Amino acid sequence: MSEVASERALELLASEGHSSSELLVRVGRILLRRPPAHLLERDPERIAERIRTVVERLEDGPPEPPRLRVFADAPGVVPTATLEVLSLDRPFLLSTLRSELAARGLELTASFHPILGVVRDTDGQLTDVEAARHATRRESILQLEIDAPVEAVQDPELIELLRQRLDAVERVVDDHVSMRQDVTTFAQHAEADDPEAAALLRWLLDENVVLLGTQAAGTTYGFGLLGDDDRDRPELPDLDGDDALIVSRTPTRSPVQRHAPIEVFAIGPRGASADQRAIILALLTQKGTAERARDVPVLRRQLAAVFDREDVVDGSEQALNLSALQQALPKDELFRCDDDGAHALLTTLLDAEERRAVRVVARPHPPSRTVSVIAAVPRDRWTANLREQLRSDLAERFDADHVEVDLAVDERRTALVRFVVAGTDVTDVEVTGLERRLAALTKPWSDAVRERLVRAGRPPSPRAEQLLQRLPVGYRDVT
Repeated sequence: MSEVASERALELLASEGHSSSELLVRVGRILLRRPPAHLLERDPERIAERIRTVVERLEDGPPEPPRLRVFADAPGVVPTATLEVLSLDRPFLLSTLRSELAARGLELTASFHPILGVVRDTDGQLTDVEAARHATRRESILQLEIDAPVEAVQDPELIELLRQRLDAVERVVDDHVSMRQDVTTFAQHAEADDPEAAALLRWLLDENVVLLGTQAAGTTYGFGLLGDDDRDRPELPDLDGDDALIVSRTPTRSPVQRHAPIEVFAIGPRGASADQRAIILALLTQKGTAERARDVPVLRRQLAAVFDREDVVDGSEQALNLSALQQALPKDELFRCDDDGAHALLTTLLDAEERRAVRVVARPHPPSRTVSVIAAVPRDRWTANLREQLRSDLAERFDADHVEVDLAVDERRTALVRFVVAGTDVTDVEVTGLERRLAALTKPWSDAVRERLVRAGRPPSPRAEQLLQRLPVGYRDVT
């Protein structure tokens, strides 16, 4: 049915009999080469109209700066909005807008993001289209279907914010080569003072982060988000310190790629003040997150320091367990740990695993107004319901804007869960109460029933014990 609809739409475009018919068909064939299912669910007339509108928008001239509009795909029939963005093709367009809309409670239900090779004359008039892969000029047509009324998406403040986000994407992408050159230079300068920190900067360049901004030491402006346009310049944390490398996070979230705190890498001589340090702003990529921690510069040194303090022999069971625990933890958390913090975190989690105990480590980070609460729970006691209970408890306890969750459950005996409590100014966390609460929530269901029976003066009989073991998990979850 979908192939029939697309072919029929192309026939309608070819039959229009005016000078643009051939161009319409060429554009249509490119757009419908691999169309999303939601587009092919429309009837052929609506598909043809969508293509016709795209060509008209392209004929309006080069999309510099990007052009945004909001429309209802079928007024009176589909009461949802479609946000359309025409721009020069750049990475991060779709991910940036999707993340920004989600942060404002606007759910994206479908997207259509074709990229065209475009030929324009010296006046910017559209003369032809071609396959995008080897084209000299590429333009992006991005259409996002949003589960919201048109009026909500047309809000002037929202549209202006989205324009700012697209502008930030432009600056980050267009400055990418300059930022890479900066990081390479920073690594060369750091080599003599801290070779391991220099190695980490080179690791960043191996597709392990999205570079968002760089700024050389002693300068006011740099590239990307640290360029001379202050609109999206993030508030930087305190970067004074004794070490050559300081890793921190911004209190503001990235305007590019995803709505997440920005990692800050500041490099300079040991004991340098903030203005004597070069700055790198970045987001970890999936590749960077998946890299083995023991192979990552600085993190491998961090693990070796724990081994030294605990007199752990390489290759021993304890060494393997500590390495596995480090690998299970989010790397952004590890990067912000000094040697003492890494030692406390890993040994606490190792103790929890060895004892099959519940443990909690709380790590406030005032510069980003966050608190990381890392919980170790015996794997057989961890449930999705427990995650939501803890998320709600932490949001209330810290009076937080929101709580994000990272979860690592594998073949190991312990589930490691990190809750990032955002928007809180708490700097000192009382862990004992959190551990008691978590222990109570994760107490085996049968143990809780036994305790109630004992308190009621009716210790469970052998027959009752048998019944406890036979009750299905579904019953326990709701009782």
